[in-house]
Amino acid sequence: MKRLCILVAAVTVWLAGAGVPSAHAAFLSDFVDASGNSNGNTFVFDGFTFSNFSFTAAPPGVQPTPNAVTVNGFTDAFGNKGIEFGGAFLPTINNPQDFQLHYTVSTNGPGITDLHLGGNPTLSPVGSTGSVIVTEGAGTAGIPDLGHIQIYAINNGSGIVTQAHDSLVFGTPLQTLDISKDILLNNGTGIASISIIDQTFSVVPEPGSVVLMGLGCLGMAGYGLKRRRSMAS
Repeated sequence: MKRLCILVAAVTVWLAGAGVPSAHAAFLSDFVDASGNSNGNTFVFDGFTFSNFSFTAAPPGVQPTPNAVTVNGFTDAFGNKGIEFGGAFLPTINNPQDFQLHYTVSTNGPGITDLHLGGNPTLSPVGSTGSVIVTEGAGTAGIPDLGHIQIYAINNGSGIVTQAHDSLVFGTPLQTLDISKDILLNNGTGIASISIIDQTFSVVPEPGSVVLMGLGCLGMAGYGLKRRRSMAS
C-alpha cells in the first residue's frame, strides 16, 4: 500500500507539471543596461516573477557579456520551477574572473520553502588544477542573510572535488527573495568553465494538490481492501 501511495504522489507531481509552457528564451541583456544595472524589465515563469537584475564582471568586459547569457524558465526533476542561466563562462587568461549576478524573485502564490542551486562546473582536461565556485546568498526584507549555498569543481593539486547541487531550507515560507550569485573561475593548469546555472524553488503544497494526493491514496486503499475481500470469499 505504501508503494501505491508513493506512485500516486509521483503521478500527481508529474500531472502538476505537465502541459505547462516554458517561458520564451531571453538574454540577460534584456534585463540590464549597458552598465549591468536593472533596466526595469522582468522575467515571468509559472507563478514566479524575476526582477531587479544586475550583472558585473571583473575584470570588466570579459566573456560572457549579458548579451551572451541566456535566460530561460526551468523545471527540475522534482517538478520545482525556477530560472536557468546559460553561457560560456570560460576564462581565456590564467587570472581569476569574477562575475556578480543579482536578482529578486517573488511569488503571489504559495510561499517559497526551499532554494535549489545546480550547474555543471568543470575542470578540463582531467587532472588539471583550477577552480569553479558559484556561491549563492539569499535574503529578504528585514533578513538580508538567510544563508549561503555553493556548487563547485576544485583541484588544488590533491585531486578534484565537485558539488553540482546544493539547497537551502527556510523556516518560514517566503513570498520574496533577493538572490546574489558570485561566479568565480580560475584556470590554474587547465580550463575552468561553467555553462549552465539552474535555480529552482520548492513552495508550500497547494491545498488542491494535497487533497488530490490524499484522495488517490484513499482510493488505492479501498481498492486493495476490496480485492482482499474478493480473494477471501
